[in-house]
Amino acid sequence: MKIWDKFFQSFFGVLFTFLFFAATTLAQVGSDPKNTYQGCSFSDLLSSKDSRALNFQENPLTSNLIPSKIRYNPYSGKTVTTPLPSQNNSNAVPTELLPYQAMGYRFIVIGQNDPLPPGYEQPNYNDSNWGLGQAAFGFARGYCSIQAMVRTLWPESTRLLLRRPIMIPENSQNVRIKIAVDNRVENLFFNGVPIQNQPIQNIDCPLLDEHEIAVPQELVRPGNNLIVYQVYDIGFETFFDSRVIADVSSTPINQPPTAGFTMSHGPQSAIDGQTLNVSALSTPVPVNFVANRSGDSDGSIVAWNWKIDGQTVSNLSSFPYGLNFGNHTVSLFVTDNKGAVSQIVSGQILVQRPVACTSTDSSPATNLTRLIADGNDPTLLGSRIPLILIHGVHGNKPFGGADNINDPYRGNFNLFLSYFYSNGLNLKYKIYRFHYVSDQIPVSEISRGLRNHIDSEMCRDASFDKQFVMIAHSMGGLVARSYMNVWRHNVGANILGGERVLKLITLATPHHGSPGTNSMSRDERATLGWENIMDIGSLLYWKGLNETTIVPRLPYNLPNRSDLLWDNFDNVFNAGNPDINNWLRTLNENEKYSPKIIAYYGFIPLDDPKRMALVKQYNAEGFHITKPLRPDKIIGDAIFAGLHNDEHSLSLISNIVLDYGLKRLFSLNDGLVPNESGSFRLAAVEKRVACPGYDHADMRDGKRSDRCQNNLTLFESVKQDLNNIQINNLRAP
Repeated sequence: MKIWDKFFQSFFGVLFTFLFFAATTLAQVGSDPKNTYQGCSFSDLLSSKDSRALNFQENPLTSNLIPSKIRYNPYSGKTVTTPLPSQNNSNAVPTELLPYQAMGYRFIVIGQNDPLPPGYEQPNYNDSNWGLGQAAFGFARGYCSIQAMVRTLWPESTRLLLRRPIMIPENSQNVRIKIAVDNRVENLFFNGVPIQNQPIQNIDCPLLDEHEIAVPQELVRPGNNLIVYQVYDIGFETFFDSRVIADVSSTPINQPPTAGFTMSHGPQSAIDGQTLNVSALSTPVPVNFVANRSGDSDGSIVAWNWKIDGQTVSNLSSFPYGLNFGNHTVSLFVTDNKGAVSQIVSGQILVQRPVACTSTDSSPATNLTRLIADGNDPTLLGSRIPLILIHGVHGNKPFGGADNINDPYRGNFNLFLSYFYSNGLNLKYKIYRFHYVSDQIPVSEISRGLRNHIDSEMCRDASFDKQFVMIAHSMGGLVARSYMNVWRHNVGANILGGERVLKLITLATPHHGSPGTNSMSRDERATLGWENIMDIGSLLYWKGLNETTIVPRLPYNLPNRSDLLWDNFDNVFNAGNPDINNWLRTLNENEKYSPKIIAYYGFIPLDDPKRMALVKQYNAEGFHITKPLRPDKIIGDAIFAGLHNDEHSLSLISNIVLDYGLKRLFSLNDGLVPNESGSFRLAAVEKRVACPGYDHADMRDGKRSDRCQNNLTLFESVKQDLNNIQINNLRAP
C-alpha cells in the first residue's frame, strides 16, 4: 500500500483498530457461515472500487465457471482483459481447488530479520507446532475494504510463513495460484520447489486475483500436494489470501513421452545421466547417438531435439557426430503425436588424449609452483574459457604464516573471486589459480613452472587445450609475460605460451621494475638523508638482515628482488651499474604479445589528504636544520603498519619514500610501482587504464567507490574486459 498517500486519512482508523481489535476480532473470526463479513458482502467486495479485480458470473467460492480477468489499472485508470490460458484438452473444465478464505493453513509469524526455519518449504517438514488458521490473513481493519475478508490476524511489519496442503484430481493441468497480498510474496513453493521468478509486490490496496503464478506441470501429482508461501509486510496494513485453479478433464490427459538415449564410440557406450569417456590421439572423434531409451505410454514419438553444448545438432532418432577434445554436454527432449513434450535428459562426453600424455620437462619450479582449479566452482571446464589468476611476490603467504606451496593461500584474490562469482562471470570462465613460493627461484623459472602445469592440465583434461585469459597482480604479470615470450609447450601444439593467451590483464605490474628495489643505483640518485631510510625499507620488505653493518643491506641479486630491479629504460640510473635489470630489459625489448596486454595501474594523488599530512609530519619536502627529516617517524610508522598488516599505510609511507627519496623522479606511484612501470610505457599494449587513488593493495583488492579514469571501478572495468573477449574459436593455433 502507498503509506504516505493514505497516512493522514487512515491514522485514526488504524489507532481505533489497535484499541478495538482485541475485543472484537476473536468473536468475529469464523462466526459468519455466509459470505457476508462485518456488513460487507463478498459480492459487494468484488465489485467495490478497492477490489477492482474480478468480474465473476457466479460466487467464486462455489463456482467452477471462471471467465477472463478484468483488472483495473490503478495508475492509468484503464482496464486490461487477460484471457485464461489455452487448454490442451477440450474436455478440461476450469475448477477451483482451493478457494479464498479457505481453512486448513498452517502458519507462523516471525520477525522481519529472523532466520527462516530450515527446510520449512519441504513437504516432509514438521509443522505441527505452527498455528492452524483460516484465510484471509491480515490486519482486519484499515483503509482497504478488502480487510473485511480477514479471518486470522497477521501483525504488521513481520514475515508470515504458510503451508497449505491441496488435493489435485487426476487429469488436472494448467494449475494456477492466484494471490492478493499487501505487501509482497517473497517466495512461493510447490511441493518444495520454488516456482516464482521474482517477488510478488503490491504497494496499493490488494486486489483479488491480482497476481497469478502458473505451476509447472512436472511438479503436479494427482492427490496430495503442498503449497508454501513466504510473505512479508513493510508496515501499516497486512493482507494475504490465495486460491488455486486447475483445468480438470473428464477424459484422460495425454501423458508426455519420456526421453532417453545411448551414446557410443566403438565398444564404449553410456546412457543419459552418465559420462562417456573417449580416448583419442586426434579429433574430431565420431560418436553415435540413439534415442533408444525414449518412449510414450499412450502414443508415439514423432520428433527428437538433440543439442550438444547448447547447439541443436539433429532432429532424427539416431545420428553420428564428430567431437573435439574436451568435455561436452548432450541433451535430448522428444515430442509425441499429440504435441506433448518430454523433460530434457542429458549426458556428458569427455574426449581426451591417452593417459600416457605427460609433461616431460624437469624444472626446479615443479615443487615450488601449483596450478589449482578454484574450489568454488567444482563443475567441469567444458566449453568455458580458463581464467588463470597469478598473485604477486609473497602472495602465497598469509599474514603471520608460511609460504607453503602445499597449502596454497587463496586469500590474495578473495575479493576479486567474490566479485567474479557474484557477477556470474563463472558462466563464461572457470578460475584456475597459479601459486608459487617467493624468494626461492627467479621469475624465469616460475614461468617455466607455469608452462609445465598448463601442460599437465591439458594431459589431465583435454578441454583445457585451448586459449585462455590471465589476470596477474604485481610481479605475477612478469611471470605471465615470461611464460608468454619464452616457453614453448611440450603438450599439444609446440607453440609459445603467448599463442595460447587470449588476453593478459595486468594489475599494478612493474613492467619496467621498481627503482625502490635497486641498491647502489638507487643510492646514487637518492636525496640527501634518504639512503639509509630506503635501505631499511628494503630490509623490512625482503625480510633479511646483515648484522655486520650499522645500516643493514641486502644483496640486490636475490630472487625475486633481482627480477624487480629497474630496467633503466629511461636512463635514470647509470647504465654501467651492476644492479640494472638486464633480464627485464631484454624481455621488454623482445616482447611479442604487447597487443594482448591490458595494463591497469594505480597511484596515490599528490594532494591526497593523508599523504599531505604524512609529508608534513616527516618534514619530507626539505632537509633543513630547523625542520630536519624525521627518519625515526618514517621507520617507526612502517614497522607499526607492518606488524598490523596494514598494507594501505605501508603503501602510503613507501609512496612518500619513493617520491621524495629519489629526488621526485617517481612522484606518481602506488607505493611500490611508478606510473611509467605499471602502465608499461613505450609498449604497444591494447590499452592502459589509470586508477587514481588506488594503492598497490587496492590494485589487487579493488575499491567499492573510487573509479578509474574510464569512470568504472577497477573490478567493473575488468568485468567489462572479460565480457568483451570473444569466444568464437578457442582452439589454440
